[in-house]
Amino acid sequence: MSHNSSFKLMSFALLDLGDDVMAAKGNHTIAVLKGKGNYKALQESFADVFNEINKLNSENKIEVNDRVINLEFFLGGDYKFILLMMGLKGTTSHYAHAWCKVHKDNRWNTSCPLHLYESSNLKRTIKEISQLARKKRKQN
Repeated sequence: MSHNSSFKLMSFALLDLGDDVMAAKGNHTIAVLKGKGNYKALQESFADVFNEINKLNSENKIEVNDRVINLEFFLGGDYKFILLMMGLKGTTSHYAHAWCKVHKDNRWNTSCPLHLYESSNLKRTIKEISQLARKKRKQN
């Protein structure tokens, strides 16, 4: 997911293509939304696409010309989109980091050892992220 002025673009890339994944030619747009990129707008506008992606993700394979291709999905996008999908608030909120719970007043402090952010009281777990995302869905 990315945005270009007032447009939100949903695209996919095949990771097997190497460097092309990071280039425009390696990304293929499958849906476009003109307007706000809030959770509700994305949920309503891309509902059919999300359902199809979830179906493919649960099956983990697709058949093309009598050939079975295994699938593995990775979520990507700009930081606003990642936070939105994870059920977190914007980048200026108190705890806006996707993988840890450092308060915004402490983000500047580079004197802390790196392992501090991986400690259990600061580290976000997949379970916690899933709960936040589910809570966000119920609110909308």
